[in-house]
Amino acid sequence: MSKTAVVVDVRSNAGQDSSMRKENRRKGFTLVLTGACIVSLFGMLGLSVDLGRVYITKSETQSFADTGALAGALALNGTSFVSARDAVTGNNKNQWNMGTAMFTESGGNTTITIEFALPQAANLSQPDSSTWSTEPPTAAGYTFIRVTASAILPLYILPVVGTSRTQLVKAVATAGQTPLFNFGSGLLPLSPVYHASAATTSNPAGMTVGGWYTLRYPGGATFKNSDLCNDDRGDAAFLALANLQPSSERGFYQNPSASVADQEIIDGLMQYPVVFPGTISMSGGAMNTAQNALNQRIDFDTDHVSNTYDQYQTTKLMAFASVMVSAWSGRPRMPAPRARPAAPVRL
Repeated sequence: MSKTAVVVDVRSNAGQDSSMRKENRRKGFTLVLTGACIVSLFGMLGLSVDLGRVYITKSETQSFADTGALAGALALNGTSFVSARDAVTGNNKNQWNMGTAMFTESGGNTTITIEFALPQAANLSQPDSSTWSTEPPTAAGYTFIRVTASAILPLYILPVVGTSRTQLVKAVATAGQTPLFNFGSGLLPLSPVYHASAATTSNPAGMTVGGWYTLRYPGGATFKNSDLCNDDRGDAAFLALANLQPSSERGFYQNPSASVADQEIIDGLMQYPVVFPGTISMSGGAMNTAQNALNQRIDFDTDHVSNTYDQYQTTKLMAFASVMVSAWSGRPRMPAPRARPAAPVRL
């Protein structure tokens, strides 16, 4: 029997299989590399978009906390925290989420925490950290406020690479009313006479917020009750005290030289700093330039209606016309220096 031999050449098939396996491996590696690149691209995009939004939100949150704390500190009055809280929560001009949403105390994506503190016994310009409280038992003596604002910002791109879907952004600001004892600029160099009959421990000047008081600027004549400003009238002792001042005493306690008097009255320049408590020296002389400078400063006033700081804030105008006594809680913020009494000015 004859036999036929069959020879199969498998070399070419083996080469094809090897080539196909290499190609598949290359395709798999390309797919993995492409996926890694996509993840990296999303990560970089998320850093530029979401992280940028986080920084913007941080700035918006800090602005709200800063302005809220300042507004709240101005509203501290020693009797109630209602005005201070309303000043913080009513700070609607500073919004978040690209300026499209308001901060709220609770609900939504924001929270506001308002705390109050007493000043340190040894340093009235610093809060006592042990006294911070959201609900103090009384408002008396509390001169500091701390506002903590937080916002939960939704993230849109970073979650693709495995991060959280939201980011908590928080900001804290502290403000307070601190007593001033040294004045190197800004005070009007003509002072009113303090009311001894109305002075108390808590109100050493005897004056009321928003009051109109007579400046020391005698005209060389005897003054009547009708010559005085509204809040000086009806006080016989005050009127008698004013008329005892010689006409040469002008009640001017800065440099009376005409070359600098205008700057002292109009711009608040003070060549002789004032320390409280303490004494000041009044200047003599005619001070003819003082009345012109006073009239010029009064001309800067575009608000002839407001008697209090709240009214001033409402009108958004600048007022210089009246001598105002600054609001304070327990301690004077801008006390009137004590000096010998003098007669009033008739403007």
